Amino acid sequence: MVDLQLQTQNIIKLADVVNNQLADIKTVLLQTGETYKIQISRDIYSIFKELRNIIYGDMEWQAYHI
Repeated sequence: MVDLQLQTQNIIKLADVVNNQLADIKTVLLQTGETYKIQISRDIYSIFKELRNIIYGDMEWQAYHI
């Protein structure tokens, strides 16, 4: 009976360790997802700025060459 109780306690401890590890993995995945979103947003903004500069530069060039 004592052996069964010890085994049960060990299983509970192991389950707690696994649960903590899963929580850590979840945190890392959420942080990675947020970092990815921020990077994508920055990339889109940079592309938008470059396109805007190209368009306005082209418009100015055409205005001077009409």
